[in-house]
Amino acid sequence: MDFAYHATATPEQWDEWAGRNAVVEDDGLTVEAEPTVGYRDAGFEAVDVAVDRDGAVYALRASGDVYRHGRRERPAAVWTDGAGETVEQPQALCLAGDRVFVADGAGPALVVVSEREGRAIGRIETDVDDLRALVTGDRTLYILDGGPPGGDGRVATLRRRGAVGTAVRGLESPRDLTVDPDGNVAVLEVTDDGPRIGLYEARYVASPDAFPDRRTVETFPADADGGTLVPECLAAPTDEELIVHGPLSTSGDPALYHYRLEDGTWERRHGLDTRCSRLRADPQRGNGRYPTYYGVAAEGDRVYAVEETKKYRRNPDTGRFTATAFRRFDAGSVDTQWHRLALGFEGLDSNTQVLVSYSATDGHGEAGVEAVAGVNEHDAADLRGAGIESVWDLVEADPATVADAADGATVERAREWVETAVGMLEEQSDEWTRVPEANPDDTLLSEATGRYLRVRLELVGDADTAPTVGSLRAYCPRRTYLRYLPALFREDRRGELFLEQFLSTFETANTGIEEEVERLAGLFDPEGVPNEYLSWLGEWLAIETGEDWPEPARREFLDRAPELFAKRGTRAGIADYVGLYLDHVTAPDTGWILEWQRRRVEDRRAAGHLTEAEAERRHAEIDALAGSSDGGGSADADEVSGDENGADGEGGHHLFVMERLDLDGIDSPAAREPYTMHMPGPRSFAVFVGPFTDPGHREAVEELVAREKPAHTDGHVVPMRQHVKLEGNSFLGVNTTLTPREFVLGRATLGEDSVLTERDLL
Repeated sequence: MDFAYHATATPEQWDEWAGRNAVVEDDGLTVEAEPTVGYRDAGFEAVDVAVDRDGAVYALRASGDVYRHGRRERPAAVWTDGAGETVEQPQALCLAGDRVFVADGAGPALVVVSEREGRAIGRIETDVDDLRALVTGDRTLYILDGGPPGGDGRVATLRRRGAVGTAVRGLESPRDLTVDPDGNVAVLEVTDDGPRIGLYEARYVASPDAFPDRRTVETFPADADGGTLVPECLAAPTDEELIVHGPLSTSGDPALYHYRLEDGTWERRHGLDTRCSRLRADPQRGNGRYPTYYGVAAEGDRVYAVEETKKYRRNPDTGRFTATAFRRFDAGSVDTQWHRLALGFEGLDSNTQVLVSYSATDGHGEAGVEAVAGVNEHDAADLRGAGIESVWDLVEADPATVADAADGATVERAREWVETAVGMLEEQSDEWTRVPEANPDDTLLSEATGRYLRVRLELVGDADTAPTVGSLRAYCPRRTYLRYLPALFREDRRGELFLEQFLSTFETANTGIEEEVERLAGLFDPEGVPNEYLSWLGEWLAIETGEDWPEPARREFLDRAPELFAKRGTRAGIADYVGLYLDHVTAPDTGWILEWQRRRVEDRRAAGHLTEAEAERRHAEIDALAGSSDGGGSADADEVSGDENGADGEGGHHLFVMERLDLDGIDSPAAREPYTMHMPGPRSFAVFVGPFTDPGHREAVEELVAREKPAHTDGHVVPMRQHVKLEGNSFLGVNTTLTPREFVLGRATLGEDSVLTERDLL
């Protein structure tokens, strides 16, 4: 059977609808929401807090002790300061890998704590005059220095061997500091002219030779009483916006705003009525729209978990949590009999409703554009010249297109015309045919004859819930099962109408079945099967993938299943399985390694240690590495290593599979020990893989290796890191190599190409 219908199913198609208080999301059309804030007492006090990538909160207490508060774990002591002999005046803390840095106001100094060992492993004395904040970002530790009395402040960075350098200078009374995931720095200053936020791009802050490029935010949102926000602290959960908190200048009530960097707009979050002195969020966990972060109360040092969520917005026309949307469908010919409407709901709670109204007509619209308030004769003539003749044409047009068509009209003015036209449709729709029952998934249309079918949807919810319409189909022309009956059944008009409605019950069910049969073949295609059927299709091949696997990875797994099953239980098979998963997850940013290598080549060329030809050859090798890693994931094992051990992508994840037999050629116990600690038995193997940007990626790889290894073997996953340290993280041939050295008289470098050895004096 042929199915003729007009469909709305994708976000792009829903954007063609016009209405009020409605918004298009990935799932479909719903009531517009506005962000709001809820907060709860975290149950502890702290001078400062920091959040790790797992969402655990590290709290620096007034005693100097550091505790870790996991999401579902009991508080655990990371380090206790005893009688305070190490930290006299605890001020701030931050996290850097497995190190916790605690700022001591006496000095000021930084106490370095090893979380693994549970003890302080060092104390760094600094030349900071007034330490006010301590944060980490993009592998760098930043210190906000208020400066000497009457002097300028600065943003300092901790460099190698405990040296403190200056990244940003010339700050006027700096108050707070934050760094986003990309390393961009934002500093809150309190100047004589008022508060100011300075924004510094990462590439300028990171270079000690370049003066940081800055743009400022000096205009802050006004409150209803005519005052403005007085910022006191800020956080950057993403690289797209800032969270700014402080009191309102008139009432003194605390307020929370989001500042969007792209367009410079402010958006308030209502609900936080506790004034905080600090906000701390993990940049890796912020989702940009509804993040969770932590605030330290200005009085009492109580810590609060601030959770952003959404509340549905009231329709200004009705004062209720409703939304309306209009759409006109064109059958292409007059006197078309529209058959039925079919709606698909993605979210429909018991206290929500979707109401449907419709009307059919052969005309373009009841009124022309000149009937819209604010559209004069010249505007109407310009709009008609652009093909916008009726109220419906105006509603369906983009405001920017309307502004271009009408001479002298602005986009804002065009938007007002469209809003007015929507209001006119609201009034007209009161006379349309209304579907008697709410939430109709299938409706037989009565007396709907005309070229155009006009549909109105009204979505009704409350502050916390709202319906979501995922799809809508308008079927035409009207073709019912009545056409299969003898003409006798169509002679009586009343009987004909009854039979149409009666037979439509069976037709609706049968049509749905026939449509499913037509789509059935697509369910067996790994590339075309809907996402919700991926697990079902995988069960046919006994494929096990975690639900948190990326969709493209699951599809590729299905597509390559015969090839992968042939290697199952082998070294090459495990490497291919893990490599497939890593190809579809976020790869670590290792571009800084290549940049460091390029700078090193240039330094050696400038010092005369490399000829021009040698330097160009080195640059070509580095460019080749950069080109091979553009995909951002693990390279194919055959392309990189040429064997079954795995892959080693310079720009992504490292992957190498090693068996205990591979150690047979190593005679030195010291050289074998870093590997045997991960392969204790003769039937054991290790998968060296990483670095991981998310703990969930490591867990997925561990589950994969445990599932795919042969039953008689013992496999371990060894996570790699982007740095090398002596002891348990250096594996020759895996993440470290020995470069060839050659001695050339006149160009040899002590410690690079040559060394001094002891000699006996005779």
